[in-house]
Amino acid sequence: GINAEYMGHLLSVYFFSIIVMSFVGKDVLVILTGSRNRLTFLQSIHGTGVRIHCYDKEVTWAAPYVTTWIIGTPCPKYALARIKEHMGKNNLTFDGLVCYDEFGLIVAAHVAENLGLRFVSEKQLHSIRKKDLFRKKCMENNIWVPNNALLENPLEKHELENWIQLNKLEFPLILKPTLGCGKWYVSRADNLEELGKALDEFFDIREKGNYTKRWISDYSSCTILIEELKEGVELDVDAVVQDGEVLMMSLNLNKPTNVNFMEAGGSCPACLPNDQELMIRTLLNQVVRAYDNFSSVVHFEVMVVDNGKRVFPIEMNMRCGNAETYTMVKTAYNVDLALATINLAFNVHPACPKESFTGRYTSSWNFVPKGLNASGYLKAIHIPQEVIDSPYYAGHKIYYEIGEYIPLPSNGNHYLGWLLTASPSLEESEKQCKLLCEMVNFEMDFQDAP
Repeated sequence: GINAEYMGHLLSVYFFSIIVMSFVGKDVLVILTGSRNRLTFLQSIHGTGVRIHCYDKEVTWAAPYVTTWIIGTPCPKYALARIKEHMGKNNLTFDGLVCYDEFGLIVAAHVAENLGLRFVSEKQLHSIRKKDLFRKKCMENNIWVPNNALLENPLEKHELENWIQLNKLEFPLILKPTLGCGKWYVSRADNLEELGKALDEFFDIREKGNYTKRWISDYSSCTILIEELKEGVELDVDAVVQDGEVLMMSLNLNKPTNVNFMEAGGSCPACLPNDQELMIRTLLNQVVRAYDNFSSVVHFEVMVVDNGKRVFPIEMNMRCGNAETYTMVKTAYNVDLALATINLAFNVHPACPKESFTGRYTSSWNFVPKGLNASGYLKAIHIPQEVIDSPYYAGHKIYYEIGEYIPLPSNGNHYLGWLLTASPSLEESEKQCKLLCEMVNFEMDFQDAP
């Protein structure tokens, strides 16, 4: 039979769904629709009955779900003016604001503060998004992070050596743009020569612009954080925070990354020892308490080191995780992070039920062009029907269409897509994920690639 705990979870999900359907007739402002990978996320929001009004630079793939469009650039002050103009012309008042796209967060925070809508404040967002400020905040609250230092401008070799000694940094080191995302230009240096080369490339790219415009909101002022690299196990923590309280937490154990720190995939639940899971939950609460009460779905990245004895925060993204995160959490825990996001916007308490394992272990794999060290164009995709028909198949997404350009390191860190499997057995889920992914084939064309 069904045990009492699981029956309680089913009832909480049932009543939660009734609350969600009360949104019929409400108006929500969405800042940027993001990539097509967010389709199921937006469909879930649309399914609550809300009217979606979207601010974006152009009409996008999301058109079937959007009531009205407000077209403009992702500049906070300009966006606010355009949105106010639209509200005035249409006698419209928004009941809530949602942003799940990294590049829209700053605009969303500015608009929300000026329109009196619920969202993370601009000040908090700036402190969390900038990697150096996030680490400073952690250290101020006695949260351990590896030794690190900020470098704003290029240095000659002898100056760089003195700078390393001054900041007491020890190799190996990891380099991270302070405003970057999507693993853009995250690199490793094992010695002074490698560090100098990596920094020269970073500052050269920053000077020219190149792909930084795609991955960094203010590329011209982007600096680079240099941190001591700690070997360990990396996890994604997807959580719902409401008024400073963690309502639910999902753990995704990342597969080992490649040399460019591109993630291979993951498994959820992470199946960690109880003491390590408690350690991560404690860390999440400590980081959340370091900021004034806020409400947000967060994608929190952590590293467990020293044979499971210590954990430190890598970064905290103030929005739902991308790629397979939404599908993975829903499959493993039956928590819809899109509904949690809209509930937070409308100040519904609680924004989501507490996590409860569904009995389905999920495994994912990110498609990265195998054995390639150069950028090129996508020539063909082969996904056999038997992959989709597999009883273990839980979803997949391909980011690119035939003929599109795919930048690989050092021009960029792009995945082709992902595939997700689910099974009552973690081992079986991992096995089937590997088997299904091996059946998928991509062909690349390197001719005339920039």
